[in-house]
Amino acid sequence: MSTAKTRFVGLVSFAIASTFCSYSLRGEETASDAAPTPVPSTFNSPSRLPSPPVSGESVLRIKTPLNKYPDTRKKSSSSDGPLKISRVIDGDAPKPKPTPVETPPSAAPQPATPVKPAPPIKPAPTLPQPKPEPIKPMPVVRQQEDLSKLTAGQSKLAEVIQLWGEPQSQSIVDGRKLMVFNTRGFERAEATFQDDTLVTLFLVLKKPAPAHQVRQQLKIIESEEAKVHDEFGVLLGLVYPERGALFSYAPQERQFLVESVVLQRPTAEAYLIRAKGYSPDRIEAKLADLDAAVKLESFNASAWHEIALLKHRLGQMPAALSAAQTAASGAGAKPEYRLTRALIQAELGQYDDALSVSKSIAENVSLPKEVRARAYCQWGDLVARGPSQDVRTALAHHQTAIKLAAEEIRNPLDEIRRAAKLVLVDAHLAVASDLAAGQWQNREMTVPKWVDSTDAFVANLVEKEGFSRELELKRLQKAIAAYNYFESTYDTTESVDAILSIGRELLSQTKDPSYHVVVEWEMSQALMQAATIEQNRGEFDDAMRIARETAALLDHATQTRQLSISDRMMLGNFYFRVGAAQVVSQGDHAQALEWYANAEKHYTHPDLANVAPGQRGEALASMAVSYWESGRLPQGLALTEKGASLLQQGVDAGENQLESLVAPYANLVTMYESQGNAAKQAEYAGKLAKLPKPAGEETPKR
Repeated sequence: MSTAKTRFVGLVSFAIASTFCSYSLRGEETASDAAPTPVPSTFNSPSRLPSPPVSGESVLRIKTPLNKYPDTRKKSSSSDGPLKISRVIDGDAPKPKPTPVETPPSAAPQPATPVKPAPPIKPAPTLPQPKPEPIKPMPVVRQQEDLSKLTAGQSKLAEVIQLWGEPQSQSIVDGRKLMVFNTRGFERAEATFQDDTLVTLFLVLKKPAPAHQVRQQLKIIESEEAKVHDEFGVLLGLVYPERGALFSYAPQERQFLVESVVLQRPTAEAYLIRAKGYSPDRIEAKLADLDAAVKLESFNASAWHEIALLKHRLGQMPAALSAAQTAASGAGAKPEYRLTRALIQAELGQYDDALSVSKSIAENVSLPKEVRARAYCQWGDLVARGPSQDVRTALAHHQTAIKLAAEEIRNPLDEIRRAAKLVLVDAHLAVASDLAAGQWQNREMTVPKWVDSTDAFVANLVEKEGFSRELELKRLQKAIAAYNYFESTYDTTESVDAILSIGRELLSQTKDPSYHVVVEWEMSQALMQAATIEQNRGEFDDAMRIARETAALLDHATQTRQLSISDRMMLGNFYFRVGAAQVVSQGDHAQALEWYANAEKHYTHPDLANVAPGQRGEALASMAVSYWESGRLPQGLALTEKGASLLQQGVDAGENQLESLVAPYANLVTMYESQGNAAKQAEYAGKLAKLPKPAGEETPKR
């Protein structure tokens, strides 16, 4: 059976042009060492045909229509082969000509006996004889066709013959029996059998019909449909995974009428199409279909990759890494799957492996440009946020990502074009962060231009390409984070309102619990950054209002999330900063302890045993003062000792200066003195005496 035709789709036209003024950048050392001034891009939204898929449409793009869809064009040959559509169907057979009934001749009148003359008698007129009706053939009585009784992989040949009678023709194709049946409900019915077991059923409708009518005819009720597109976005038909049904739309039919149907065993591909076609707010349904797909094909790389992405969004990091590893080595694996695995590895602390994979894919010139663009963007992120924090090198990688991605935003293939546009959003925001994190000249003016340049990108992806408004949340989070790198007059009020508005809108549109967790987490990430900016601006009330909104979101979002190392460090920093703001701005140690309790939980988690000991130690020693001042002496003492121990690790690792130990040692001397523990007091007094005193301080004490 041949494949259905696809229609030509016009190309999409996008343009990137430089419109922002350039500002000279000065490197940390000298102006002559500065990198060239990056120029942000603008984006012109085009009109394109066909319209992008609305929410819920499949985003899987296949290079050809499903190969189960045969060519249903009528053949002119009168051959009765297995792929020829017979024109003799029920009710169309030539009717037998009726045999005319012979009319008997009229009897001649007898002459009268000549006894005596009599007046002549006129003969009676001959009456017309009724013309006999032709004999009509008796209709063939068949049982009602119930195709729900036929199940691929289970039904036997005898059941099909009982339903449709003997086949008109049969042949052997690829070792399987192919039989053509004469049915009332369809113009053609072909069935393929393996060892007398039904494998595939192909049905051609007498006349194209709406999908809901065909569903009723086939009694496909329990299965939710998914739309199938080709790689250009052209809608080809529908798929019903549980029933193994494929509906093929008639070519050049703008009403989207079903022309033919294939019934087969459920396949991993069908479940994968529907999983990708679900709207982003149906995470539970996506995972259910993907689980069904990998049960049918245990090494389906595409299905495992989708599982890895969803588990990563849900914060289930071990499960995400396991799925990504299977995807990277599964059947049909792509380089993008290795990038996803590297991203998850980086968040789990496997930085070197993640960096190596991202670098190798970025530098492989044989790979598609959009894939290399994503790799360069990820490589830059790892360099900027890794141990080296080399923003110069990161900036160069992010600019390369922009250059490569810009070459593919006019690609007529949906998957490639959308991937390229998404890289442009991430890379532009990454450049803004690179500029904000370095000591660049005029960064207060340059960073906002790079941030603002992503407005059109995001709007196009949401309005033209069918992306969720989650993308707006992610943009806001990264934009605010860029401003957080330097002292800025940036007012977060408008951004915070947008975050809360978009987030609440997304949450109101679904009851999916997993999606709620994802959106609440993304909202909290953006609000954390906003609270820190307001705190740095001295706007204590605004900072606390945002912090309380953030804490409420985190209380629910972290219940099921398996926090990564970076997650725990970020949460510890957030709760510590808010508590410290209570002490510094209000002198309220009791209120500070409510925030410090959460900070301590994350800072002391075993996952962070070897992560930033100096930073965590300094924070714990600072929090200990509030415990001590609030009368919780044992906790204050224990936390000070823990902080001093971590600070010593930081000094040994070169993370901290020796002077950082002065404050916790001085506090320990005072604490042990108040408890009458002379031995411990003397121990820490001796350690304190060996440390260099900070300039201008005679008796250091916090």
